[in-house]
Amino acid sequence: MASRPTVTIPPNSGRMRFAARESTKREFGTTSVFLGGPGEVRVTLDFTSGGLAQGAYATLFDQDFVKIDGITMILNRGDSERKVVHIQLSGKQMVIVELDLEGNEISSAGSFLLRVEGAVQFQ
Repeated sequence: MASRPTVTIPPNSGRMRFAARESTKREFGTTSVFLGGPGEVRVTLDFTSGGLAQGAYATLFDQDFVKIDGITMILNRGDSERKVVHIQLSGKQMVIVELDLEGNEISSAGSFLLRVEGAVQFQ
């Protein structure tokens, strides 16, 4: 039986760690919510691919699910990359973060660490 992906979000840490291992994993997605603003919110995505042409996506939305910004990475097996986005929020608002991992049939789905820093508050 294949293992289930896990997402760990320690309270008030500003970090979300993801790791998945499954022999037939083709895609995985998860969503989290935090309060952001007013001011700058910095989102950092570190991703290491576990398979061929593996993709990682982090998309930020407002409470109406209108896209604020996003990060896209397409990497070859075993490659790693870090990308950072900075967003300015004029007031305190709910921010939805959607994380997606896609790829071919692989033995390891890879891993990523998402850090959210700056004007943020976690419940």
